[in-house]
Amino acid sequence: MPMAQQRQLALVDQRAATPRLCWLTLAAPELAHNVRAGQYLLVRCADVGSYDPLLRRALFVAAAEPALGQIGLLYEPNERGLAWLARGRPGDLIDIVGPLGHPFAVHERTRNLLLIGEGPGLPALLLLARESVARGRAVTLLVGAADDSALPPPYLLPGVVEYQSVAGLQIAERRSQITDWAG
Repeated sequence: MPMAQQRQLALVDQRAATPRLCWLTLAAPELAHNVRAGQYLLVRCADVGSYDPLLRRALFVAAAEPALGQIGLLYEPNERGLAWLARGRPGDLIDIVGPLGHPFAVHERTRNLLLIGEGPGLPALLLLARESVARGRAVTLLVGAADDSALPPPYLLPGVVEYQSVAGLQIAERRSQITDWAG
C-alpha cells in the first residue's frame, strides 16, 4: 500500500451529480492504480497562500479508473471549505494528502455483498461496490438520505449492482428502516 503523500492533482472535471452532490474528477495516475475502497484524501480547500479555512477536508475516494489515470470524489458542498472546492474548474490544482485510512477487508471467498450506508461515508461504498463487482461478487447497496438530492445517483455504479434507496426519513427512522431491510 502506498504511503500517504502530499500531491498537487489537476482537476479534470467538476459537475453536479444531484442538486446537492458534486462529482469531482482528478488526474491521479498513481492513486488510480493504488487506492482502495475505504481510503480517503485530505483536501486543502483554500486559495494558494490562504489558510482560511485552515483544516483540510476528508473525502473518501468514490471511483478509481486506472486506465484513465483518474479518481473520482463525491461530496456535498455544505460548508465553506467544500463550497470553495465546488467552484474549482478544469486545470486547477488541488492540494491533497493521501491516500489515508485502511481499505475495507472483504474475505476472498465472499460471493455476495450487502453494503448499507448514509452520509459522507457513502462514496467509500461506491468504490467498494465497483471493486467487488470486478471480482465477480454480487453486490446490493442500500442507502439512506434526508432527501433524494442527497442520494448518490445510480449511474455512478456498475449496472449489475442492485441499488435500493430511502429518502425523506429522519436519521433514527432511516437507520431503523435500513436495519429492517437487512433483516
